Amino acid sequence: MKFEITSITRLTDTVFEMTLRGDCSAFKMPGQFVEISIPGLYLRRPISVCDIEGNRLTLVFKTVGKGTEAMAEMTPGTEIDLLTGLGKGFDTTRCNETALLAGGGVGVPPLYLLARKLIADGKKVKVALGFNTADEIFYADKFRELGADVEVATVDGSAGVKGFVTDAIRKPEMQGWDFWYACGPLPMLSALGRELDCENGEVSMEERMGCGFGACMGCTIETPWGPKRVCKDGPVFDAILMKDFKGNGTPAPTLPRDRKLEGDEPKVATELCGFQLKNPIVPASGTFGFGQEFSEIYDLNILGGISIKGTTLNPRFGNITPRIAETPDGMINSVGLQNPGAKEVYSHEVPELRKIYSGCVVANVSGFSIEEYVEACRMADACEGVDIIEVNVSCPNVHNGGMAFGTSAQQAAEVTHAVKAAVKKPVFIKLSPNVTDIVSIAKACEEAGADGITLINTLLGMRININTGSPVIANRMGGFSGPAVFPVAVRMVYQVAQAVKIPVMGCGGVSTAEDVVEMMMAGASAVQVGSANLVDPLACKKIADDLPKLLKKLKINNIKDIIGISWRKM
Repeated sequence: MKFEITSITRLTDTVFEMTLRGDCSAFKMPGQFVEISIPGLYLRRPISVCDIEGNRLTLVFKTVGKGTEAMAEMTPGTEIDLLTGLGKGFDTTRCNETALLAGGGVGVPPLYLLARKLIADGKKVKVALGFNTADEIFYADKFRELGADVEVATVDGSAGVKGFVTDAIRKPEMQGWDFWYACGPLPMLSALGRELDCENGEVSMEERMGCGFGACMGCTIETPWGPKRVCKDGPVFDAILMKDFKGNGTPAPTLPRDRKLEGDEPKVATELCGFQLKNPIVPASGTFGFGQEFSEIYDLNILGGISIKGTTLNPRFGNITPRIAETPDGMINSVGLQNPGAKEVYSHEVPELRKIYSGCVVANVSGFSIEEYVEACRMADACEGVDIIEVNVSCPNVHNGGMAFGTSAQQAAEVTHAVKAAVKKPVFIKLSPNVTDIVSIAKACEEAGADGITLINTLLGMRININTGSPVIANRMGGFSGPAVFPVAVRMVYQVAQAVKIPVMGCGGVSTAEDVVEMMMAGASAVQVGSANLVDPLACKKIADDLPKLLKKLKINNIKDIIGISWRKM
């Protein structure tokens, strides 16, 4: 259903009030929510309803991610699509005379419509609100304007009672109620469940949702009444739920909560096999040529490293065109390893790159037999300008029925062993994601002598032109890359980084500084940026500029500290 934004107001640094005009007839009780479709984001965002008057809908939200940040940037006059009247709300008939309302942070807004309804029904309302600091307080005065008694608690004591909502409800002014309602984070609801009579209360639960209307089962929780969907059977439940509720399975934070910044700027330098990289950003092979085209746009020396165009022993024209096709959030390519051959690359292209770039140069090498890999890698090893050799084992083995070397642990290990016996420089093996067990292949490469692992290469993808019935690229199938593959890449980096003792370069769908941090938290020591360079030639520069700012925002002093933090402690 279409709604038009009529106003948007900042209430605190991170909390905004949005009013919209549209058909509000689907809402039946306080505590329900809407699901908002946000351009550019796949899933809708659930937002609790703060108030309804006629055809005016009021939402209050906190900017905590891409969805709410996009909402905060919207302007009056914008039309957005909402699913309305979702969920089961608060039952105002359960209160006889006096209600206690307890809210914390973004759990405060849905209590406003509840308070207004209770007061309209002739009930007395007492409201206890909890915030971290005085600067974060919102809507307290609006509750007072309704005629409610209001007590505020702040964690730091900068306003009201020092402490939590549970401290506010102990005030004499908050006593004398016969039913209570609460909305806020789970720790607050659990504390209220221990403090108050659960037989006479209702709580509104928060849970990550998919569809918002019960079909996907993504927000199901265990309750005394069996499995219940927060979006459909809730979000409001009888407070008895809080007696033994153990919460969801969200992993505990591994970043220390009390971390503080030290010094003026976070350290972004990292290391690969003894080579110092000024930052972890490395343009991926096949998306950066030999660097010359990008040197006309920005100084390449801002990059931690460069993985040059994939090189074979002999020159290759590659595949026939069309070679490129767009996909949702990505692209398919079947360039076919076009390159001028190892002799030209290492005698001309790399020396030319070295005239303008002093960082770590990674030579990406492909082959169609072990003998070709070995000879091409020997030439890379002899090239003074090359620091690390990256062996692409996604190529078909012409002596084994065309099966890619990287789809077999044995064949990948054989390539690794042969190359390591022939070269002195560090060797990274770039693995294919088109396998059932990436970990066993990575471990086989490590055991064969690999100095590092790069993953992932492109997934195998295909598009068909529905107007012709034919594949959209001449080779029919090709390498699928772009933001859509990022979760697959993070998963594989996470798995491999824990299984091997050698460094990992993460690659696949990276396009922002946030992606770099996430990939490193999964276990990458450096991060390659691929197809984003083709969409925005300044992608790597922007990431390099944004990375220190992001680390400062996250209060991370040294980027090395977050490598693998998703599975280990700092």
